[in-house]
Amino acid sequence: MLRIRTRLLIGILLPLVPLTALFMGAVYVQGRATNEVAYDQVLLGSALAIADRVVLENEELSIDLPYVALQMLARSGEERVFYAVRSLPDGELVTGYRDLPQLSLDPAEPHLQTLDFRGEEVRVVAVQSRALNYGREQNFAVYVAETTDARRQVYAELLRLCIAAGLILAFGTLVISVIAVQFGLRPLQQLASAISERGERDLRPIVRRAPPEAAALVKEINALLNRLDHTLTSHRSFVRTTSHQLRTPLAELKAELERAANGGAPLNLSDLAKRIDGLSRLVQQILLLSRVEDQQRSQDLRQRIDLVSAAKRAVAAHWRRAHDAGLDLGLDSKSEQVWVTGNDLLLDEALNNLIENAIQHAKGANKVSVQVDDRLIGVFDNGTEPKELLKNLEVSGTGRFGITIVKQIADLLSCRLRELPEGLQLSWADR
Repeated sequence: MLRIRTRLLIGILLPLVPLTALFMGAVYVQGRATNEVAYDQVLLGSALAIADRVVLENEELSIDLPYVALQMLARSGEERVFYAVRSLPDGELVTGYRDLPQLSLDPAEPHLQTLDFRGEEVRVVAVQSRALNYGREQNFAVYVAETTDARRQVYAELLRLCIAAGLILAFGTLVISVIAVQFGLRPLQQLASAISERGERDLRPIVRRAPPEAAALVKEINALLNRLDHTLTSHRSFVRTTSHQLRTPLAELKAELERAANGGAPLNLSDLAKRIDGLSRLVQQILLLSRVEDQQRSQDLRQRIDLVSAAKRAVAAHWRRAHDAGLDLGLDSKSEQVWVTGNDLLLDEALNNLIENAIQHAKGANKVSVQVDDRLIGVFDNGTEPKELLKNLEVSGTGRFGITIVKQIADLLSCRLRELPEGLQLSWADR
């Protein structure tokens, strides 16, 4: 993928090439037209100067070439100039070059044309006028032609100047653009330097002034750092909880095995099997908790899920076990469907853990209910002892692993885990 600097330079300079060519082309065309008019005006001035010296004497046209016209015609070092004066309407030559081409004439204005004469390109001007003498008049035409070598040289030089100016303009724009892009991207480079200087455990928010265009990036980076900090905190809590949950039952089993090996009380195999089943369940819970964070990548957490359906599945899965434990497990919902956004698999696991917690730890209870209300779902019991489940999670050695998993799932589902006197409840704020 192209770098931002390259993208910006391409975006700036790519349109510049045709625009510069168009601009220089317009300058060349305008300069050539202006130069053409200047040359034509000099040519026309010579023709008019000659026409002013044509007189009618004894019914014949005669001409006394003026000094100015002769001076103009004497520029043969640069150009070759030809002229002719003809009487009208018969076209008889009065003076000049007999083979000089005749142009169409207009009494109102001169006529200019580029054509070939004696193997060379020439620019010809034709002027029609009349000579007067004592009431008599005679029309005549003056033709002046000039080769175009000097014009072409001027046009070639003008073209070279336009190309050079275009290249200088493009190069100057390139240099200025590179400097401007470098200056404009400096805040991003400073931001990158600020991040690269941090250690792997420094997840503090970035406090650095940034232009409005980079403010959103800084905001998202800070949000990412906050999520990473939350994840690391969760993993540290996971390690602490796991070590405690495994250390205690393993230490108890080891002590009983040592007593039995040293001739103490014989092992209760039924109780030992229950403890091993408990450890197996605990290991499964630990593995689930270690994978909960990965659900954010492997599972869609923005599905539409029905809380009533999830409650029905949870009650059906645990009804037999609750009945064997002497508990009446049921569903309490005023609605047929309650929709929220989340993930069915994670919600099922959260409800399973809440019900398991109630079955195992609800002292003095004979009834457990899964209650569903407007964007709320919870597991409650009528036990007599205060629970303080969430508070106990913060106290080392008293936390229940299933509730820890429920709290992790609540964070993933963007819902709130609240504790009420009768139990725990998940609530969604989105509408």
